[in-house]
Amino acid sequence: MEKEQFVKCMTYLGIAYNKEYSKFEVEQHYEFLKEYSYDELKKAIKGIIKKSKFLPKINELIEEC
Repeated sequence: MEKEQFVKCMTYLGIAYNKEYSKFEVEQHYEFLKEYSYDELKKAIKGIIKKSKFLPKINELIEEC
């Protein structure tokens, strides 16, 4: 996935959970999630938002993908 697409996903996730990610956090998440497509990650984020009140950890995003 392109980094620009990834940043869109992280922004979408951040808005849902009222979280502003630092540059370091985005880099760390990207390191683990870049192998997934934009559509896979966006679908995973939507799924987590529907079922969890809490901001997901990286491993939860990976599991949902």
